[in-house]
Amino acid sequence: MTIKQTDWKNKPMTDKADKIDLTLTFDKYEFEKIRDGHKPTDMNDRWFIYSDDNWIFFHRSWTGDCIFKVRFDRIDDNRYATMECWVERDEKKYTVKDENENRELIG
Repeated sequence: MTIKQTDWKNKPMTDKADKIDLTLTFDKYEFEKIRDGHKPTDMNDRWFIYSDDNWIFFHRSWTGDCIFKVRFDRIDDNRYATMECWVERDEKKYTVKDENENRELIG
């Protein structure tokens, strides 16, 4: 089942977001699974994830705040790669400044 934006509360990313370097590749099967998204199932589940076109959006499940958005493109018949990644920098919404930690959360 593919998760849609309307399946959970969500807010747009603010204009304080920063672009970060992120290099990830996935085969077609992996990417389709990622693009299917994720809907929280209990209070400990922190993320609501959905896709729109080639963008994957990561929202905090409790607040609906968009923390990450990542654009993927197909690079050959069987692989997809990240083309750009944005992270929320409004400290009221997300306080992790370390880019390596941000990359780990996404990857």
